[in-house]
Amino acid sequence: MPRLFVRRPSSRLAERELTHLDRVPVDAALALAQWCAYVEVFPVFAGVAEEHGTAMVVLDDETVLMSADAPATAAEHCARGLEVVSVDVSEFEKLEGCVTCLSVRVRD
Repeated sequence: MPRLFVRRPSSRLAERELTHLDRVPVDAALALAQWCAYVEVFPVFAGVAEEHGTAMVVLDDETVLMSADAPATAAEHCARGLEVVSVDVSEFEKLEGCVTCLSVRVRD
C-alpha cells in the first residue's frame, strides 16, 4: 500500500517566499488546500511535525534515507517498520537543500 509523508503547512507559511524559482509571495491558503487534497487522495497518511521530516529517499522497500535533523520523524518511521538511515546534511539545509536534492536515482 502506498504511503505518503507530508508536513502540514506551517501557520507562518505566508511569511515566507519560494526561493528556487522567482521570489514571489507564498499563497498560504492554496498551500493548505493542496495539502488537504493530498490527504484525501492517499489511503495511508502520516503527518510529520519536523520541517526536515518529509525529505527522504527510498532506498528499498523497507529502508529510507533522511536528515538527522528529524529524529522524532525517524522514530515514527521505525515504529512503522521502516529502517531509517539518518545523515547530517545541516549545511545543505541552511541553503534549503535536503537529502532528496542531493540524491540521484540510477536505474540498472
